Amino acid sequence: TSTADLVGTIMQHVYEPLYTFDANWGIAPMLAESLPLVGQPQVAAQGNLGAGTAVAVLDTGVDYTRSAFGPCSAPGFPSTCKVVFAQDFAPSDGQLDADGHGTNVAAIVAGVAPATKIIALDVFGAAGTASSSDILSAINWVIANQATYNIVAMNLSLGSGQFTSTVTSGVYNTAVTQAKAAGVLTVAAAGNDGYTNALSQPAAVAGVISVGAVYDSSMGGFSWGVPLRCTDSLSSADKVTCFSNSASFLTMLAPGSQILAGGISESGTSQAAPHVAGAVAVLRSAFPAESLDQTLARLTNGTMVTDSRNDIAKPRLSLPLAMGVTAAPCTYALAETSHAFDSQGATGSVAVTVGAGCSWIAASNVNDASWISVTSGGSGSGNGVVNYVIAPNPNVVGRTGSISVAGKAYMV
Repeated sequence: TSTADLVGTIMQHVYEPLYTFDANWGIAPMLAESLPLVGQPQVAAQGNLGAGTAVAVLDTGVDYTRSAFGPCSAPGFPSTCKVVFAQDFAPSDGQLDADGHGTNVAAIVAGVAPATKIIALDVFGAAGTASSSDILSAINWVIANQATYNIVAMNLSLGSGQFTSTVTSGVYNTAVTQAKAAGVLTVAAAGNDGYTNALSQPAAVAGVISVGAVYDSSMGGFSWGVPLRCTDSLSSADKVTCFSNSASFLTMLAPGSQILAGGISESGTSQAAPHVAGAVAVLRSAFPAESLDQTLARLTNGTMVTDSRNDIAKPRLSLPLAMGVTAAPCTYALAETSHAFDSQGATGSVAVTVGAGCSWIAASNVNDASWISVTSGGSGSGNGVVNYVIAPNPNVVGRTGSISVAGKAYMV
C-alpha cells in the first residue's frame, strides 16, 4: 500500500445483507444474542459493569439523545447521561450521527459495560470518510485527557487497506504506542473485505487489539455486500462470518452480525470491536492494578473458534473466562417435550426454563422437517418462550419433525 493510501481517507464499510435465505427470523431485542454469547449477563450479575471507566468511540458521532445512553440533554447532562463528552474532529455534517454507525457502536460498548462512560469523538466528515490526520488528532485528545475521564480503551471501527503482516512503522504506530503508555488500549475492527490472510489498518498495527466477527446465533443464511462480496448459506453461534477479515496475526473474535443496539441494527467487524472495547472497561474496572498486558491476556482467554476458511483458531471473547468467574453448570428444561396438531397447520410455542445468565438457542431442523419454522424466541438468556409455525400437511399420512431448543429435542 502506498504512502498516499496510508494518509488518505479511510472508512470501515458496514455490509448489510442483500437478502436472507430464511425470512422467518426476526430482529431480536437489543443485544439479546450477543451479550449471552460472550457471557456478559453472568459477570454483570456479580456487579462487573465497568464502573469508573470511560471508552472513547472514534466514529461518526453518537446520537446521545437515544435511550441507550440516557436520558441525555447534552453530553454529561444530566449526571446519568452515559455520554460525558463529544467533539467533532472532522468537517461537521451538522448532525449528531449522520448514518447511525457511531451510535450503534457506542451502544454496544454501553451494553457490554453499562456503567462505563462514553467519549464520542466524531472523526468522519459529511462525505462519509475520515482522514488519518483527524483520527490522529482524536487519538491525541484521548491521550491528553486519559486521566480526566479514566479512558481505558478507544474503539476504532474503521479502516482500509490489505496488510498481510503486522504494520510496525505506519502512520498510527506512534499514536497507538503512546496511547498504551497513557493507559489506553486500542481496539479496531479487522475489516469486512473477506480476506483470509490480511487485515485492514489500523487493525493491522502493532499493539492494536484486532477483532474479527462471528455470528451470535442461528439466523438463516446471508449474502453480504453491494456488490455481492460473499455468502453464508447458514449461520450459527461462533461461525466466523464470510465478510470478516482474518489472518494469523488477528487478535480475537466477537459477535458482529445483526447487532441491534441504540435502536439501530448493523453488521460488520465494526460491531465486533466494541464488544471487546466494552470488555476492556469491565476488566479495567474489576482489576485496576493490573497492567494493560495482563488485561490483554485476560481478553484473549476466550472460547477458541476455528475459521473454516483458513483453519486459523482465535479466541472469541468470553467475559466469564476473562474474569475468572465460576458459576454452577447451566440447566435447561422444556415445559413439554412434544406437541401434536391437526393437518391444517398452526402456530405453537414452548416455554424454556433456564438458569440465570445461561444462554440458549432454538432452531428448526430444516433437513428433518422444512415445514416447521421458528418465528421468534430463537435465542435468549434465562427463561424464554420459543414460538413456531407449522405449514398444513397435504399428505394422507401424518408426519413428525423436530425443533432443537436449548440442546433438547422438541417433537412436533
